Amino acid sequence: MLISNRISMGGSGVVLEIGDAVSNFNIFTNAGSPTDPVAVTVTIPAGNTVTTVDQGGSGQWHAGSSVTLIIKGKLGGTAGAGGAGGAGVGDAGSPGGKGGTALTATRAITVDLNDEGTWHGGGGGGGGGGNGPGHVDKDCSDGGTGGSGGVGHGGSGSGGSTLEGGTGGTGGAGSASSGLVGSGGSAGTANPACSTSAGAGGAGGAIGHYIDGFSHATIINNGGTSETLGTTTG
Repeated sequence: MLISNRISMGGSGVVLEIGDAVSNFNIFTNAGSPTDPVAVTVTIPAGNTVTTVDQGGSGQWHAGSSVTLIIKGKLGGTAGAGGAGGAGVGDAGSPGGKGGTALTATRAITVDLNDEGTWHGGGGGGGGGGNGPGHVDKDCSDGGTGGSGGVGHGGSGSGGSTLEGGTGGTGGAGSASSGLVGSGGSAGTANPACSTSAGAGGAGGAIGHYIDGFSHATIINNGGTSETLGTTTG
């Protein structure tokens, strides 16, 4: 469910609450695409985790409008994708993807962390595992094991096969609820009977932005147990 019932709506104000596990919430659209001056208050309740909020309405908000986002729960960006494992004999794994942006601000907005909210870019994806070397001649035994993918958030990528040079494991996806940098994938395991080198693991993905359009934001009540992680643009 995207939002709860509007607590109040009229010429002076709209109050919205974002449900748990909601993603891609557009404030302007959910406020009814107002054409008159309006005060909009949006709350992420304690215990709720929301992925990606966009203020929306670029160039459409009335000049007299105000927007306040109250974060009591968690707001994060989308998870970074895990890097692919090395596909060919001795190939390196691919880097993990960067995490996404939590909040996109298009005009003045007040972000109230209520001294308890968590606000961060999406976690970076884990790096792909390196490929192990395969047969280089008939006397060479099975290739080495592909490295495990790096950790995005909690889950690691799968290990590679040992046949003909194992394909590296795909990196674990980053998490919108942690905002952590993905770790690098492991290198492939070299087989001593082979002369080829194992592929290196891919680098972990970077944490995403907690806000794009930082110059538009006024951040308040960011003490207590509140937490902000990531980088900004704008």
